[in-house]
Amino acid sequence: LPIWAVLTADGAPLAGATVNARLPGAIGQAAGRLSREVTDEEGRFELKHVITGRRLSVEASPEGYETGQLTLEDKLRDGQVVAGLVLTCDQGLEVSGRVVNADGTPAERVRMRLQTDLSSIDPARLGFAAASMTSKAERSQEDGRFRFTSVGAGPFVLTAAVGEVDPTALVRMTGVEAGATGLVLRLEPSSALRGQLVTSAERAIQDFRVEMVLQGSEGLMGLGGERWNRSFDGLEDGGFEARGLLGG
Repeated sequence: LPIWAVLTADGAPLAGATVNARLPGAIGQAAGRLSREVTDEEGRFELKHVITGRRLSVEASPEGYETGQLTLEDKLRDGQVVAGLVLTCDQGLEVSGRVVNADGTPAERVRMRLQTDLSSIDPARLGFAAASMTSKAERSQEDGRFRFTSVGAGPFVLTAAVGEVDPTALVRMTGVEAGATGLVLRLEPSSALRGQLVTSAERAIQDFRVEMVLQGSEGLMGLGGERWNRSFDGLEDGGFEARGLLGG
């Protein structure tokens, strides 16, 4: 069962773009691709041996463009040929700005991450958002400036951290939209959580593990929240310590 189509952006064919066929929504994203091809010089592709009896979603995420997606309205039948589809990908936008230290000086070589903020998206759109979510990492330049190009649809969560394992300074910005420029992120010292695990008789427990889950991460089917957790062994005196945490 082939599916013929032309991948275009601003009316021009896109060559060398990877095109995938999946089941629609979050379930299809978890199940993985069912068929994969690369467009030719005229932007055409042919997906072969596609599953029948199901509706399918065809998507492409070429470099420099937003993800284009098209869901077939009807279930595919045995021997059916679907032709003449046009999958359009718009030119990708950017998110840029600068990150500064607490004293206002530029923060260089800081780890930056831009991710789709599923917690702020309407639950009815979670399936599509999960299928086209953005996750990009960069380092700030010597003057503290950063730039993420070819981002998908927002909103995003933008974070900056100093340090690889337990960051000493952090900042987090939510509600960042595609095309946002001139952003300023100010780093703040990270927080720590310390404590001790004891019995009812206040005797230290030595053999245990601590698991921390960020509040709000138990979203719908694992989506819609900030999926963050951390686990570690306790200390010999019953104490535990988690460093590099973001306040709030």
